[in-house]
Amino acid sequence: MSTRTPKPQGNCRTVRPTGELDLSTAPALRDLLRGNDAAPEARLIADLTAVTFMDTSALTELETAHCRSEAAGGWLRLVYHQPAIGRLLRLTGLTRRFPRYATTQDACANRPAQAITVRPAAAPAGPVAYTNGHLLSAWTRAPAGRPPRPRAAGDRQGERP
Repeated sequence: MSTRTPKPQGNCRTVRPTGELDLSTAPALRDLLRGNDAAPEARLIADLTAVTFMDTSALTELETAHCRSEAAGGWLRLVYHQPAIGRLLRLTGLTRRFPRYATTQDACANRPAQAITVRPAAAPAGPVAYTNGHLLSAWTRAPAGRPPRPRAAGDRQGERP
């Protein structure tokens, strides 16, 4: 993880970690979020747009910084575009605590962005049909010329009758 320090946005301090945020970089993230001052920052923006990977150890540090900011009468807001970060927040139940902001200016002005839409996996192409109790689609096809044979209760694969 490396860091860049952007210009301050009004009365908000912005931190911008780059690279991977994982167990090995969590202490550096903690120091970055705490800043040089002993007093906690009341209004803090974490610009995660240059983060390439993030795991739950980074979320622990973000939650700690969020609690420190709230105790000082402020907040911590996240700026990100990566669907993987949104998915991590959604899976851990933290989307309400950390809504997404598109820019640091939006975060400072409390203008949350729309949710990132993640496309579902592609559906099978072609018709879907059942043959002798087996699902057939473009992904699973019966051998040419005949439908799959249903297996009997005692059948073993590879044995001849």
